Amino acid sequence: MLTLPSAISDAERAVNAYKHELLVRVMAHIVRCALVQAYVSAGDVPEEIVEKEHRQGVASNAWNALRALEIIEAVPMNFTDESRQIFGGRSQNKNGDAKGRWVTVYRLYSRAAAITWADKNNVRLADSVLPAAEPKQIELTIN
Repeated sequence: MLTLPSAISDAERAVNAYKHELLVRVMAHIVRCALVQAYVSAGDVPEEIVEKEHRQGVASNAWNALRALEIIEAVPMNFTDESRQIFGGRSQNKNGDAKGRWVTVYRLYSRAAAITWADKNNVRLADSVLPAAEPKQIELTIN
């Protein structure tokens, strides 16, 4: 787990304490996206996921919490993928209220951590992203 600067971690703890359900809702959306997409950014989170008055604090802290838990990581600042419109590790957020600002692009850091977080927070994931069930062991007796 990463230790974020105290100003960031203090804000994340406050949002987690007072807006936990909203925070988990946004984190769940990000985790679901990160499990099926190569890259994810704020533009992948629909604005209506939480009410406008909660959006900025909850959304920014969702990204920070997932980074601290090492579920996602920011792509390097020198990363560019023109086909995906990612330049310098940033993409343009095309959500209406974002006003086209450039935001950090992330990628999945740990599939296992993402699945464990979802399980511990009662977040349903698509069956296609879950690991295959362990084969059942059967006991053989030799006569």
